[in-house]
Amino acid sequence: MTYKLTDEEQFCLRGCRSYAQYFQMRRNFEAQHCTFCNLDRRLNQVVWEDEQVIAWEIPKQYQRSELEYQYMVVPVRHIRFPWEMEKREILSLSQAQIALNEDVQFTGGIWFARFGDMSLNAGTVPHLHWNLWQPKGDAQVSIPVVKGSRARSENEVRAANFSERYEGNEIPT
Repeated sequence: MTYKLTDEEQFCLRGCRSYAQYFQMRRNFEAQHCTFCNLDRRLNQVVWEDEQVIAWEIPKQYQRSELEYQYMVVPVRHIRFPWEMEKREILSLSQAQIALNEDVQFTGGIWFARFGDMSLNAGTVPHLHWNLWQPKGDAQVSIPVVKGSRARSENEVRAANFSERYEGNEIPT
């Protein structure tokens, strides 16, 4: 039996920036697994973790070119909203930030969360997560909350191509 992707899963897949990302996420969706709950540690270099929170640097092939640093910080427990966090998870979240800064010495940037319905925050993984970004020099960095019609159209075209490749059993290299 073929798994029927939900509307939210289809939305998330449209946000994938590469076929490798699409392939991994779609396989997880079809297996009814969360990409963050089943983190591929061969691909994602975990830089800090405890029993509550995990942090990793975005793999170089997925990083935005305008960013000097790009990290994800994610509760281990599968939740969708910040207010679902327990006190020990909130403490771990702060400890992860401190540890990342000790390694990198951030000089500025942005710390933002994506939560809830991914179509309302331009997200790709339906699991509460924080992004920690520091731009390169004076590069322009934009963070979409909701993408406009042009970007949505571009995402749909890209995702249709990825879907065709996936259904043709192409394995990413």
